[in-house]
Amino acid sequence: MKELKKKILELFKNGLKAKEISEKINVEYTIVRNIVKLEQLRIRRANNPQPYRDGANRRYPRYAEKAIIRSSKRYEEK
Repeated sequence: MKELKKKILELFKNGLKAKEISEKINVEYTIVRNIVKLEQLRIRRANNPQPYRDGANRRYPRYAEKAIIRSSKRYEEK
């Protein structure tokens, strides 16, 4: 699978579209498209990490509060 992924990404970097890649190497289009989308997301996130950090910082307090409530309840039960 790793070799297939490397081959797909190499063809994508050379300028081929996902549909062309799937036809060329005889792999399902959905598999190729998912690999290409994940790579694009990884690159986008690496180039501009601040929005992703901001989102995580906004969500953290809600989940932390729930975790504290859950753990204190469990502590009281035991």
